[in-house]
Amino acid sequence: MKTQRKILLIALTLIALAQAAPAFAVGGVSRDQGNLSEVDKSAIENMQSLMGERPDAQYAIGKIYARGGLDRDAKLWMQKSANAGYPQAKIWMSEQKVKSEFHANRGRMLTASRRSLSRGE
Repeated sequence: MKTQRKILLIALTLIALAQAAPAFAVGGVSRDQGNLSEVDKSAIENMQSLMGERPDAQYAIGKIYARGGLDRDAKLWMQKSANAGYPQAKIWMSEQKVKSEFHANRGRMLTASRRSLSRGE
């Protein structure tokens, strides 16, 4: 019975990923930010009920939220997974920190480059 549940969970996750793949393959066309499909919602519910507090399930839930544009929820689930020691979640959290720092410093970098260009002319 547990094996059937795991197979069902894997199948739902694969369906959710397959549904999202075409949106990412077409350059400018993507799903609305901040929305989850019904398949994504059911995959999350199934993972929560069948897999409990497993860090790999928390990571998968975080990836689904991230793909749906729900960054706050994605970060919450990734943090849970990283705190439990899941390596991919730790990597994801590190990448997000680097991206955040880059965006915070981007304005300063642009200002500095404009100043250096204006002094050179």
